[in-house]
Order: sequence, then C-alpha cells, then structure tokens
Amino acid sequence: MANLADQLGWCITSKDHLKNLSDAISISQSNLENIILALQHTGFSEYNQWLLPLKEQFDNGATETQTFINNRHIKYLDDRVKFISGKLDELN
Repeated sequence: MANLADQLGWCITSKDHLKNLSDAISISQSNLENIILALQHTGFSEYNQWLLPLKEQFDNGATETQTFINNRHIKYLDDRVKFISGKLDELN
C-alpha cells in the first residue's frame, strides 16, 4: 500500500511541476511581448527587427511544448492518479 501511495504522491508532484513549467512558459511569452511593446515606444524600436522573428519561433515552440505537456504528460498522470486512487480505495 505504501508503494501505491508513493506512486500517487509522485504523480501529483510531477503534475504540479509540469503545470509550473507550463506557467513559466506562458510568463516568458508575456515578458517577451512586453519587451517588444516597450521597445516600440522608445528610441530602441530597431531591436524589434531581431526580436519579432525570435518571438515567433518562441511562440511556436511554446505552444508545441504546452500542448505536449497537456495532451501527453498531464493526461497520463491524470489517468494514473485515477487508477492508483481506485486501487487504494479497494485496499481500504
């Protein structure tokens, strides 16, 4: 039973870490967008010619990564949590 409880804890902790990673990616996207917007209104707007292509690449990679996290990892962990919780309920 302790092994199942450990697995359940691992699943929940892993899910939390993955959500934190996804949140950090979103924050990074927002920060890059804010930098670009801030530069548009200053004498440094010429730097946006380098930042805009990087932002597009970053946004594409971020979307792909977040989709993979949600569709693969989070889904798998949700399924495992349900399965392990069911097994623990059977033992009680």
